[in-house]
Amino acid sequence: MNIIGIDVSKEKLDCAWLREQDKLKTKAVVNKLLGWQDLLDWSLKNKGLAIAELHFVMEATGIYHEQLATFLYEAGANVSVVNPAQVKFYAQGLGVRSKNDKKDSVVLAPVQHESGNSVKGRAHLSKAGNPIIRAKLYMAAVVAIRYNPDIKAQYERLTSKGKSKMPHSARLCVNWYRFASVS
Repeated sequence: MNIIGIDVSKEKLDCAWLREQDKLKTKAVVNKLLGWQDLLDWSLKNKGLAIAELHFVMEATGIYHEQLATFLYEAGANVSVVNPAQVKFYAQGLGVRSKNDKKDSVVLAPVQHESGNSVKGRAHLSKAGNPIIRAKLYMAAVVAIRYNPDIKAQYERLTSKGKSKMPHSARLCVNWYRFASVS
């Protein structure tokens, strides 16, 4: 498992790497460019892997995770930003009762491992929400993918790794549905 969980705050990053045989390595760095580079160097040095073989997982924390996620992605790493509620409920399911930054970073690594296709198989779309609105947004996404160059580029980037095309069109719909719900 080459997944590194990162609990992001304004000032620092608490990182946890759950390695083979349940060995855990942790590191805390500042949430600035110097700390991001330190995290990357630590990750590469500890495993001797190429950057593309590492997967960094962090919670969506307002604006504090965005630059780090971009930095790691542009360096060539796999990056996942997960819903904080998913992490919270996963931790509760594990029986983790207390909360601190170090524990959060430890929980993040298995969340990504178990939410991917390695355990549960192919992901399925949620059928939550108004089906009429969902259908209309889906058709709008299909048209946008075909005729809007920006949306088409985003869609091609998402599907370039040989993954199913349906979830990525649906992801565009979900984003539009959320926007429509807020407006």
